[in-house]
Amino acid sequence: MANIEIVEYNPEMQKLWDDFVWNSRNGTIFHTQRFLAYHPPGRFRDCSLLFHKKNRIACVLPGALTTKSENLIYRSHPGSSYGGPVLAFDTDLRFVIEALEIFIYYLSQRGFHSIEMRLPPRVYQRYPSGELDFALTYLGFKVVNMELSTAIYLNDKKNWWKRFRDDTARSIRKALKTNNLTVKETDDWAHYWKVLTDVLQERHGVSPTHSLDEILTLRQLFPDRIRLFTGYVNGELAAGIVVFVCNSKALHTFYFAQKYEYQEFRVLNLLIYKIMEWGHDHGFAYLNLGISTEDNGKLINWGLFRFKEGFGGRGVVRRYYTLNLLENGR
Repeated sequence: MANIEIVEYNPEMQKLWDDFVWNSRNGTIFHTQRFLAYHPPGRFRDCSLLFHKKNRIACVLPGALTTKSENLIYRSHPGSSYGGPVLAFDTDLRFVIEALEIFIYYLSQRGFHSIEMRLPPRVYQRYPSGELDFALTYLGFKVVNMELSTAIYLNDKKNWWKRFRDDTARSIRKALKTNNLTVKETDDWAHYWKVLTDVLQERHGVSPTHSLDEILTLRQLFPDRIRLFTGYVNGELAAGIVVFVCNSKALHTFYFAQKYEYQEFRVLNLLIYKIMEWGHDHGFAYLNLGISTEDNGKLINWGLFRFKEGFGGRGVVRRYYTLNLLENGR
């Protein structure tokens, strides 16, 4: 087998790890240890791994140990939206397959029962990385579920209005002509988090995944990569969207919220349009509006899909792979 060495991550390697992720062909903010480390100590049993070849990092894999029915499971890091291997630009198919074979053997020798791995949508790949999906299937991994996001291609700005659905285009034009409606990037996180929390409680009976303190911590860790865009009607905060700069290729939106009493102003429509402009002007190719499926892809939120598709967005898949090490005779 290839001369590939697996090294367990420790906090002293954070800068080395994160520098590799930012210069990889498929890494994102969610793969960085700077992001994963914001969680309180002890919440997860980290088991992130580095793959060395010829005394340099060729791949990193953020992950954690979990148990299910007393079985030991290696999972994509639970503190992140997605994970999976992050590859150097010069890694090829043979390396990917051999690295995964060594990874499987490594876990088998340590008594693991199975592997669960959630890969990010392909719009985050700075360079094609389909070797991962192929190699996982080749080695016996199964796709157990898929979630569907909606992404907007930003590079062809001249064609945006052709791709907008008619009702979406009308809403954007109406909002653009409304004198008392403004949108801007802001740091008023506390005010917006109150609006967001109230909207989520009223409509769904839930709270934001991140508390205000947690999102502020992340904002401090990534001041240029976690941004807040808000819309105002007559000076009153009416709606907002959080944007994560995932890498140099794509943006990801989180935490949409709009006060019901301002719905007629189509503030969210204008916010998305302005974020599209911001992303295009800053050189990003895609704006991912997030998943509109629930229960691991078993339920479809048709209304949410229709809203996002109105901006010309189309589906990008997030695949969840598993491998039972015992069934595969590992």
